[in-house]
Amino acid sequence: MGFEDEDRTMFTVGVAEQPDGGGRQLMVTASEDDLDDADYDMDSYCVVDDEHRCTYGGVTRAELTGGVLVLEFSDKAVAELELAGPVLSLELDLAPDVVAELADGYRRVFTFGRESFRPVLGGDLA
Repeated sequence: MGFEDEDRTMFTVGVAEQPDGGGRQLMVTASEDDLDDADYDMDSYCVVDDEHRCTYGGVTRAELTGGVLVLEFSDKAVAELELAGPVLSLELDLAPDVVAELADGYRRVFTFGRESFRPVLGGDLA
């Protein structure tokens, strides 16, 4: 789910394979501290998995419809996150109000930072 640090400079939204947060995880973080790192392409959201692999930007399309989250990644992000392919589709076993909250969080992080890194948003994210 989503959470914000106490200084309100960082926001993270994520999903986990297990209800208790265990198993595979995928977190997306937007941090105002990263806005100063344009020279390193770090002035955008960051995607991190449960193995601590990360990529900045890298999501080219994001859609949340009917409790299914679909993320499409750039070739660079596929390599950095060691994904099997560019499209990740996750069926979310969550109540509709929780899915709506998750959509709000994803909209927030995916519209953060460098405009050229922002994905095309579809479904409930548009």
